[in-house]
Order: sequence, then structure tokens, then C-alpha cells
Amino acid sequence: MEKKEVSREKLLDKWDEWRKKIWGSNLFNILDNDLYDLNTSRRGDAVSKLITAVNVYCFCCSDFDKIPEVDWSIKLRNDDRFSLEPAKVNKNSFAHWRQHGALLYPKVLYNQSQRELPQINSLLFSLVFLFRQFTDNSTDDNWFKTKFGPMPSTGNPNYKLVTKLINATNEFANPPFLSERLNHDQVKMRIKRLVDNDVQLSSWIAPRYLTWPNGTHFSKDNKIILD
Repeated sequence: MEKKEVSREKLLDKWDEWRKKIWGSNLFNILDNDLYDLNTSRRGDAVSKLITAVNVYCFCCSDFDKIPEVDWSIKLRNDDRFSLEPAKVNKNSFAHWRQHGALLYPKVLYNQSQRELPQINSLLFSLVFLFRQFTDNSTDDNWFKTKFGPMPSTGNPNYKLVTKLINATNEFANPPFLSERLNHDQVKMRIKRLVDNDVQLSSWIAPRYLTWPNGTHFSKDNKIILD
């Protein structure tokens, strides 16, 4: 318990540092301007919730290795190697063998599939996941109903905005996760490949630790609560 509280405090400190660091930047301007144009029928708390959620995911993927428990799947895989007989392990049965970053794959990822930094696809998938829900006008202003699972099929993916966001986030990543800027077609192709391969958004651990502006926070069951 004590160890978890220390991790939470460190993460909250990093979150405060992040908000100060991006102030006035390209990323800040996208958050402060572009997100309002996604769905003109939503205003107030609905938009604030989107801005906060997008900023949080950008933050988490910019400092991926330092997010508490983000490497839980790696630790569990290492434990399996020492405690289980390899021939008797059905790796596809265990989520930690199919987890890569914030994404859950239907089958085990092999080494070649894991060479790319996981925060790239994690951020891309997460942002489209958010935007599809926000632009789905069949829902009320409590639009953020699904926190993990397969990609929603409703709403607008807004690939161009996702492209702007990931390139802007990369400017603050340490180290950068992109060697060169992505374009709209590359982002669209990556998302299509992930969706076609039945990749899902996992239950993101990091947001549970953070308290957002305006009294918004994620509870332990990964639901947003407005105080």
C-alpha cells in the first residue's frame, strides 16, 4: 500500500510538471482550440472531459516507461519464464502475454512485433477510441462510456487531428518515440491494421492514479467521476 501511494505521488508530480511544460506549445494550442471543433453540439463539461482525457493519454505516452505499473505485463512474463515449464504454457490464454503498451492483442506478440515502441500505436488507438465516442451524437453529454475494449464503430475517427496530436506529443517525449513526423495516411493505415487484427484498448492503468482539473478523476474501476 505504501509503495503504491509513493508511485501515485510521483505520477501526480509528473502530471503537474507536464501541464506546465506544454503551456503555450503546439500541443497546448491543439488542446485549447482544435478539440472544440470536433462536435459543435457538445459544450461545457463534455468538451472539458475530452480535453482532459486527450491530454492525459498524451502525457502517459510521452513518459511511458515511468508510468507506475505500465510494465506489469513484462514482469508477469518474466515470472512465467522462471516458474512455468515453457512447453506447457498456452501464452494466448494469458493477457500479459498479449499486452503491448496500452493495447491487447488477440494472440501473443513475438519479438519482431515488439521492436517498435509501444507508445506509438497506444496513443493512436487511444485517441481514435476517444474521438469516435465524442462525435457519436446518439449519446448524451456523458459520452465517455467505454474505457476499454474493441474500437467503437460509431462516430468520426478524426485521423487528421490524431496526426497533429501525436506529432505534437512527440516533441515532449523523452526520448522521442517517432524518428520522423507521421502523416495522415500513415496514421489511418496503422489504425486500420490494428482494428483489422482485432486489437483492443486494454484497461489503462495510469489514468486511475491521476486527478484531473475541475474535480474530474478516474475511479479504481476506470470510470470517470465528476465530483
